[in-house]
Amino acid sequence: MIQSRQFQVDAQRQINTLLNAKRHPVYLAPCGTGKTYTAAAIIKDRIYLNRRVFVLVPQVEIFDEWMRVLSEFGLNPGYINDEGIRGKDRGVYVCMALSLINIIGVLPESLYPDEIITDEMQHSLADSWEQIYGFFHNATRLGLTATLYHGSLRSFEHLYTDVVQTISKSHAIAGSWITKPLLMIPELYAPDVPMNGADFDMEVQADLLGKPQIVGDVIDFYERTFEGRCVIVPCCTFEHAQQMKEAFNAKGWVFEHIHSALSKHERKRILRLIRAGQVNGICTVGIGIEGMSIPGLWGVLWLRRTLSPIIWTQFNGRAERIIEGKDHYICADFVGNSVLHGMPDRDLSWTLEQEDVQPNDEDVDRSALQICPVCGVVNSSMNTICHFCGANIDDAERAGQKPQRIPAYVDGNLVVLDSNGYSPEGEHAQRTNDIKAAQAQARKAEPIREIGAHEKAQILHKNLFAGNRRKLFAETLKDWI
Repeated sequence: MIQSRQFQVDAQRQINTLLNAKRHPVYLAPCGTGKTYTAAAIIKDRIYLNRRVFVLVPQVEIFDEWMRVLSEFGLNPGYINDEGIRGKDRGVYVCMALSLINIIGVLPESLYPDEIITDEMQHSLADSWEQIYGFFHNATRLGLTATLYHGSLRSFEHLYTDVVQTISKSHAIAGSWITKPLLMIPELYAPDVPMNGADFDMEVQADLLGKPQIVGDVIDFYERTFEGRCVIVPCCTFEHAQQMKEAFNAKGWVFEHIHSALSKHERKRILRLIRAGQVNGICTVGIGIEGMSIPGLWGVLWLRRTLSPIIWTQFNGRAERIIEGKDHYICADFVGNSVLHGMPDRDLSWTLEQEDVQPNDEDVDRSALQICPVCGVVNSSMNTICHFCGANIDDAERAGQKPQRIPAYVDGNLVVLDSNGYSPEGEHAQRTNDIKAAQAQARKAEPIREIGAHEKAQILHKNLFAGNRRKLFAETLKDWI
């Protein structure tokens, strides 16, 4: 039985009350605190009241996550995607938004939703999504997000009426629902990137960050800090992400480049490898920003400067997930995003009526953060003692002391290395080489084999649907293959 936490129960009660009153709430909660599970419990309540629910999602990975969670709740979801409509007269349908738009005019009225849940509701302001809301104008709406923000700064008030927030990021960290960040700024490589529209110029960033010395420094930081653990690397352009993947792999690591041009099967394969611990990281531009659960990430290597609080918050959120033995995730900010947006664990206030929150250089209070000159970890401006290495920050600055220690994961524990890469337990460089060698040996083993539709059917028939459950088998087979 799936157990809800108290903040989820509180949200469930408040949202049900608002939906019953024909209100249109937004559920705002930090990444990794179970918004999908909370919403699934609400959907179960709505179905009990004979309400049909559509769940709108923006990408295939989020679609798959919803199908999995709703199935765990025993809700037998139908779906609408590029295959059409699957599932007859279900209480809930998971819908790829663009696929729904394509068939909306021929959808039987008997399948119209009474309520629409929009995951990553910042997409609600897109014309196609508003077209869906307008077509099903009698349906009440529920939005889910960790970042109540849209780059256009348009208000959400014409679509939603209330904000429900029962947990903040600081409370989620204190309750051990998500992990605390350890922010590091190895160097501000690209502090003067020009603007292009509402954000920094991606092509110029890619040129600056693609220089051999900078790429080498990033890989050296990864090797010295993560000991092969999986990270996500936000990049500027497709070519930049591909370049970083190739550079990591040339050094003996296993990195993948995940992007929208890959087939959904290939993207699923990469996520499976991450869960199995068979890759060291993924490079990406956009895939991974929103809603994806990527178990196994130990940190973020920022190689993309952005003014968007959504991009900053959501990418960091991928690494906030709990892993046994992980007390912190490391946010390595090579480009100065933390100067623009503040600490990754900062509590932010969001409203339906947006204001211009994009910072300018003149508006940034740079004194709010300070970097420990000994270990490179970012501290509050109020700290006199570094919260990680314990150095006296003021004395070290006055003495011009060079960094002597850095944080690093050794055997899953966050420890301190000296400047030569030695840990209290031995030479870190040798451990890193041993890990590379073991991974290279593992890659020589037989690769994961993709099975065909006929073999899938045989597995289902033999292991799942023995006996006289022929009708259920036929329907499952139709929906799966």
